[in-house]
Amino acid sequence: MKCAICKRHLSLEECINTAKQISSDGESRFICRECCKSPKTLTEKIYDKLCDIEKLLKSKIKEAK
Repeated sequence: MKCAICKRHLSLEECINTAKQISSDGESRFICRECCKSPKTLTEKIYDKLCDIEKLLKSKIKEAK
C-alpha cells in the first residue's frame, strides 16, 4: 500500500496500526502518520500535488515542442 498523499510505501503493520484509512468510490486508501500530522488539511495537500503535476506536465509539453 502507498500513502494517498506522499506515495510513500506503507508496511502492512503501518496500515493496520498507524495509518488513517479513507474511502472514496468504494476503494480503500491510506494516509501515513506523517501526512496526518501535517498542519495542512487534506484538501491543501491534494491541491499542492495537483499543482506539482501541472508544473510537470507544462515542462514536458515544452520539452516536446
